[in-house]
Amino acid sequence: LGSSHVATCPPGRYCPPGTGFQAPQCPPGTFSNGTGLASAAECTPCSPGAYCETPGLTEVTGLCTEGYSCAAGVNLPVPIGVFNGTGGVCPPGSFCPTGTSAPIPCSSGMHNPYSGQANCSLCPAGVYCPGNTSDFSLYPCPTGHYCPEGTGSGYQYPCPPGTFNNASRQASMASCRLCLGGKYCRESGLTLPTGPCFAGWYCTEAAISPMPSSLLLNNTIVANASILVQCPMLGINASGGLCPRGHHCPVGSTSPVPCSAGRYCADAGLSAPSGDCLEC
Repeated sequence: LGSSHVATCPPGRYCPPGTGFQAPQCPPGTFSNGTGLASAAECTPCSPGAYCETPGLTEVTGLCTEGYSCAAGVNLPVPIGVFNGTGGVCPPGSFCPTGTSAPIPCSSGMHNPYSGQANCSLCPAGVYCPGNTSDFSLYPCPTGHYCPEGTGSGYQYPCPPGTFNNASRQASMASCRLCLGGKYCRESGLTLPTGPCFAGWYCTEAAISPMPSSLLLNNTIVANASILVQCPMLGINASGGLCPRGHHCPVGSTSPVPCSAGRYCADAGLSAPSGDCLEC
């Protein structure tokens, strides 16, 4: 561009003062689709998620390769080793599909133990995977809970009332044990039964209340429902009942105990015999 012929600096190049016909090209890792640039600093850094491989580009060469990220100014589709700009291999716990500008953390319920991956994998059963997990062995499913495939939180699946679970790394609700006879399991997520069945009542198994009983609902007997201590709400789970007449039920009874010979049990709900029989 001499004094006898002045022209605007073309796209993909820059023209400092005194530039002749061979204007310098924008360097790798940049491009320019505009005219009139005066310095290399005015070349546009390659767009996020893309790479600009050769000098003098007027547009990006292509998208960053899957498994890698290209933040800006990158000149290679696989930015490892020596390269321009900011980018790199996708780290464990994240994934990078084609054209990624920054690693994407694995979502909860997913994991990725490897670098350079385009996808995350479903968390296996018996463990849970919070977001950005690279090593699921750090997250065993806690006691009182179970973790099927794809679980994102250790407390996502608690064992339901009437059951408990004192083992970790469990994969399904089948691992939740029915509450033991003579005991009740009120809340969800229990590692041990809540306590023994109340005196005057008996608990077979899977009781959610210390006072499981038959109740009347719409003039129909609902056998072996459960009564919560604070509020008598129905919770049908075939868990025991009120100790019947002719029997007594000490604390923690699994079944009614018949009154022994020479003693009598006059009422329902007794924890001990009413007394001795009178001689005829």
